[in-house]
Amino acid sequence: MKRVLLALIAIFVFSVQEDAEAKVIWDGGEIVEGQNGKMTFKKDVKVYKQLPNGQYESLVVKRNTYFRVYKIEYSYNKTYYWMSSGYRVQATDLVIFKEIPNEVREQVMTDYYYYVSNPNGAEFRTRRSDTLGTVVKKVDTGYSFFGPAVNNGYITQSFFEMIQCYEEECQPQEKITNGFINAKNVKQAEKTAAPYKAGSYLVLTQDARMYANPITKEYQKDYSFSSTYFDKQTVSILPKGTVVQTSGKLVGGLLQVGDSPYYYQSAYIDLKNVAPLPKPTTQYLQYGQDLSDANTGWDYVSIAGLGGSYVPRNEAVQVYATNGIKSFVSYKGKYGFVPSKALSSKKANVPSITGTIAPKSDLTVTYHNLHFTPSMDQPTVLTSNDGKSWLAADGNGFFYEETDNYFRFKHHITHPGYTSDYGWYTIQKPIKEGSKIDSYGKVLTIFDTYKTPAGTFKNVFLTDMGYYIAPGYGVIQFWDSAYATEIK
Repeated sequence: MKRVLLALIAIFVFSVQEDAEAKVIWDGGEIVEGQNGKMTFKKDVKVYKQLPNGQYESLVVKRNTYFRVYKIEYSYNKTYYWMSSGYRVQATDLVIFKEIPNEVREQVMTDYYYYVSNPNGAEFRTRRSDTLGTVVKKVDTGYSFFGPAVNNGYITQSFFEMIQCYEEECQPQEKITNGFINAKNVKQAEKTAAPYKAGSYLVLTQDARMYANPITKEYQKDYSFSSTYFDKQTVSILPKGTVVQTSGKLVGGLLQVGDSPYYYQSAYIDLKNVAPLPKPTTQYLQYGQDLSDANTGWDYVSIAGLGGSYVPRNEAVQVYATNGIKSFVSYKGKYGFVPSKALSSKKANVPSITGTIAPKSDLTVTYHNLHFTPSMDQPTVLTSNDGKSWLAADGNGFFYEETDNYFRFKHHITHPGYTSDYGWYTIQKPIKEGSKIDSYGKVLTIFDTYKTPAGTFKNVFLTDMGYYIAPGYGVIQFWDSAYATEIK
């Protein structure tokens, strides 16, 4: 009887050890690794995710229900919060979002780095077994993750999924499933404290490469640097003066850094290649520009004014470091990156536009991706028969009207079974930075010169709806990927 009782106790202890995880509670909810915020809703709202076929799936979430946020996206003057299973919701007055402090997130960061070394890949299963339970996730060789120490020959990893709910009164729930992987299929490196605090910005003291894998010392892939959408350049070695941000951890003796404050894409670098930021110098922006955060700090940061941290022309910023392409600066307590060529020790002249803005009637304009759909990503040629509308054969294009007192334009979009436009946008002359566009928009900045594949244009003004407009040519770019490639 005693032997049976001991066996039952052993089974119970093993079960508790397998299923129980240490919990970190913040603001009334459990915090998990990879989570950077929490949100609730003031009323029932719809959240959406995009399916592989390009269509969208929605579900309704109930008011006052707690959801974890794993990613924050800034896109076209809007902010989106990403939940599990690919669902996201736009930030509005109906959404109550709270960001988790760094010191709380650190409590759920695990202590070991693992990568799958088995050439045949491996499986995470619901039991500590290679055959029992069900498969939670299959992974290929090279798959990496952070996790706790090996326990009974296995490593635990949590997987998140949003479970749909189709009953009228029920509520979708986030499901967390623990998977276990056999330690024989992986190699590991211990994660320890670094000499820099989590979230610290550091500058490269020399040209350097970063590692993708701190165990095998496999290098990160090439990096794309740019100051505008059209001047992208790829480098394999990061230039001296590049600024990175650390998680405050060493993995296998290498400093862990990331492309964003929340370390979605970690990389690793020798400590000897970095140093704290130096004292800043004061410089002035030569045109209005967003501060791009660390997630987009090396690439071009979308359109000015759409990232949430817009800095007007001639504002003083504190410059900490530059690699000749992007400079790391601060403005009113916010840190980010701007193109190095946008900075000067002197203030710039402020232009004003008084002449003709609408295109000349005999112009033919060829655009790339004017339809904004991959399947229709073909050159689109716009011509005019009346000097007022420049349209493609399928009806897509722009309408213009102009007097001595105002300029206005309309973007016409048509797809099979769908036709729409954004209405008329009217701007009073002379056009200056800050000029109002009807009652809801404005001119963000005016570029002295702006270059696209179609040529170099003077006094191009950018609206907060994402239109780049050149006097005498009309719209030469819309958002990032739709732009004029030829004008004749």
